[in-house]
Amino acid sequence: AQALLQVEDEQIPGDLAASTVQVEATVVLDRIRQGLLTRGRLLELANDYEIYGPPTGPRRQSMSPDDVVEDLRGRIQIVTTGGAGRRGPAQALFVRVSFEAGDARLAAEVANVIVTAILEQNTELRRSLASQTRNFFQDEVARLDQELAARSARILAFREANLEALPDSL
Repeated sequence: AQALLQVEDEQIPGDLAASTVQVEATVVLDRIRQGLLTRGRLLELANDYEIYGPPTGPRRQSMSPDDVVEDLRGRIQIVTTGGAGRRGPAQALFVRVSFEAGDARLAAEVANVIVTAILEQNTELRRSLASQTRNFFQDEVARLDQELAARSARILAFREANLEALPDSL
């Protein structure tokens, strides 16, 4: 079974949030892919969806955890294509997710689980980046507010010290 996702970069203009953390979508998707293909996640997937039969069944019992992980890594494909181009406009970024199984229902179910996990992790990461951007702007507003207050106080002190010399006093 296969699924195709189109991924969009964040919608915050680069010149608006140039000082915040910016992560390219391909890097994000690579991190997500690596996380999904970890030993623990793959063993959990094998057991939850009984890819090799029930966890206590003879087929699953005959396979070591390393065999299960190796086999699943060979059956799961997460491939990205497109994205930011070095020359010319950026292309659309696509993620093709596939899972091979003898049973079409199982293949579709596992492929959908992987797609859902990619979408959930991507959403969580985007929320985190948006939160970091918001925090950056809040910190900048607070810093600039303090700077403005300090400058206003200096101007007021100067005016009070030079009240008779300023043109406003005429």
